Amino acid sequence: MIQLTASSPDTTPVGRLRDDCARARFACDAVRFALGLSECLLMPNRGSADAAFARQMAMYLCHVGFGISISRVALAFGRDRSTVGHACHLVEDRRDDPAFDQLLCALEQAVRGAPAPGAARLVEARCQDGPGQSRNLGGTRRPARRRRPTAQARSRAA
Repeated sequence: MIQLTASSPDTTPVGRLRDDCARARFACDAVRFALGLSECLLMPNRGSADAAFARQMAMYLCHVGFGISISRVALAFGRDRSTVGHACHLVEDRRDDPAFDQLLCALEQAVRGAPAPGAARLVEARCQDGPGQSRNLGGTRRPARRRRPTAQARSRAA
């Protein structure tokens, strides 16, 4: 069984920026998944028009879904504050389309339901398979099994 333990959030400016960047990556990955894109949305250049609009959607999700200020979203994406504001206006204007609005509502729900970055950490747990036997469920790897020599290897050794 895998157990989760709670960890306290880091409220220092560096910790907040790290959490904002993690939220930006999560929003980018959610948008990439929903739109079926393969290129990275956090790259320093613009990329394709599809990637640029997907990045704008991720910025909007960070601002609206996570409740991050426009200035902090700009820092997390490595963009200017006015760029994030423009992105939020563009995405908000596209919400008049019912299909797009439905997609964005689903993405907002996914983002809002996500746990805070680093809210929990995995703890290794062992499960008993039988008397005196345990099975490792995470953390460290089992040692590799030793393979039985093949007939060809046995003939070479003889």
